[in-house]
Amino acid sequence: MNKYFSKYRLKPNPAKTEVCAFRPKTREELKMTFQGVLLKHNFTPKYLGITLDHTLTFKEHLDKTKKKVRFRVNLTQKLASTGWGANAKTLRTAAALVLNVNILYSPAHKSQTVNRASILTRTSSAGRIF
Repeated sequence: MNKYFSKYRLKPNPAKTEVCAFRPKTREELKMTFQGVLLKHNFTPKYLGITLDHTLTFKEHLDKTKKKVRFRVNLTQKLASTGWGANAKTLRTAAALVLNVNILYSPAHKSQTVNRASILTRTSSAGRIF
């Protein structure tokens, strides 16, 4: 790895570098060193905002997305039920923008192994608020 990094003039920080193995049915930790530092093994690394797992099923990423969607739906419900002053069309537009960003721009929705019905159920509940 040192040759590769020096060739492209990259300077990774060994203290922040993590290692992960993507293969089914493995729970063993990898023991790798880089520049004399033992690299931390992470079973669910985060890359470009996506939480990965060792089988690439995006299960943990979807769980986090469900929590975000649930929080935002609850927030929208509270705004709709109070005398806040926004009309239904404004709240519906705001909810659609906030919720769809989390769902549509995630690679997890393209995975065949992931059941995304639970997330879609949460977003459809936002539409029933109004």
